Amino acid sequence: MSVSSFQPGLRLHDRFTLVERIGLGGMSEVWRAGDAVLDRHVAVKVLAAPVAVDHAATWREARAAARLAHPHVTQVYDYGEAPMPDGSVVPYLVMELVDGQLLADRLRAGALPWPEAARMAAQVAGALAAAHRLGVVHRDVKPGNVMLTAAGAKVLDFGIAALLDRPEPERGLVVGTPGYVAPERLAGAAAEPASDVYALGVLLHEALTGRPPRPGAAPDVPGLPPDIAHLCRACTAAQPADRPTAAEVAARLGSPAVAPAPVARFPSPPTIIERLPARREPNRLLQIGLAGAVMAIGLTVAVVAAALYPDGSTGAAQPGPTATATVSPTPPASTAPPTTPPPSAPAAVLVALDRTVTEALNDGRMDRRAARRLRDRIDKLREDVQDGESDEQIRDRVRDLLDDIDDQADEGRLDERTANELRDLVAPLLVA
Repeated sequence: MSVSSFQPGLRLHDRFTLVERIGLGGMSEVWRAGDAVLDRHVAVKVLAAPVAVDHAATWREARAAARLAHPHVTQVYDYGEAPMPDGSVVPYLVMELVDGQLLADRLRAGALPWPEAARMAAQVAGALAAAHRLGVVHRDVKPGNVMLTAAGAKVLDFGIAALLDRPEPERGLVVGTPGYVAPERLAGAAAEPASDVYALGVLLHEALTGRPPRPGAAPDVPGLPPDIAHLCRACTAAQPADRPTAAEVAARLGSPAVAPAPVARFPSPPTIIERLPARREPNRLLQIGLAGAVMAIGLTVAVVAAALYPDGSTGAAQPGPTATATVSPTPPASTAPPTTPPPSAPAAVLVALDRTVTEALNDGRMDRRAARRLRDRIDKLREDVQDGESDEQIRDRVRDLLDDIDDQADEGRLDERTANELRDLVAPLLVA
């Protein structure tokens, strides 16, 4: 079976009629199609024969891609398997039809102004961070897979993405585009979030300068804040552990005022689409400040609970009280430095949980099955918090998460240190 079997007018499952082929690659082709049920145009991505052999794996990838709910990811609407006249069965994805200009086409006219390049890269990083939280790696981040639209950048082609624990299609095959493939991938390492970040760094450098980076070089662009240059270079570090996460890149580039400071690890806002809470009495958990600091350093502190984004990013702020801090004039007897308490505001806890799971996975302190399981629990907890569910409902979610942490630790899928870190992080959410 070859992709040439698909022709204009072919009707899939008596619903999607192919109109014209709008894209062709080594692993798939994309068609503009009409949806007879919803009366709209969609993109139908037909997988080529070498990829279509493992239907179960393709279906799993389709489900993973469909779970992504992010404004900078093309949405997956449906999945089907089309019987062909030669007796073969070919999987296809029905996706959002995106109207815009490919970044690759835009860059033929030269580099982007640095604020525009930084904004585009922040949006791509946010999309990748959402995928990475679900255990999905894109594997082919490049200008040809980024569409510039009126609503911002859209990451295309999550259809060839592999789940973190899925082996490569065949031994020695590296999926990706030369120049954007991380060095560890060329050495035979499996696809990981850090390899997407490497490609993102190359993409950002090319958007800023119009050319790919030299090894270890930072982009040299007039007026570019040094922090962006350092961040771009950090993304393309030779060692995966030296690269920031996609969530950290999104948070830093999303800041309206990028300060000239060294690249550092910092929390980022959630990248799943924020939903407005229903009109109801405010959730008391959303109004918890950093009260744990009172016991740790002997201060009475009440802070703005909305200060969840210390870098000034534009994520949705959480409501909370504002007050002053009163410090006793008598210094504490102990000379030991104060211990930083875990965050207690729900959104900050969720960010910390995401980061802890990612770091534990990257450090080998947690396996991939445990990471996927815990991220599912964290995502459900996030939805409840964003929807303004009752305190008791959120506590139930927290108890479910704690049960899963215990189960995964008992099965040896994460070490006790990580389990304790996660338990400590969620403990404030059990406080009424």
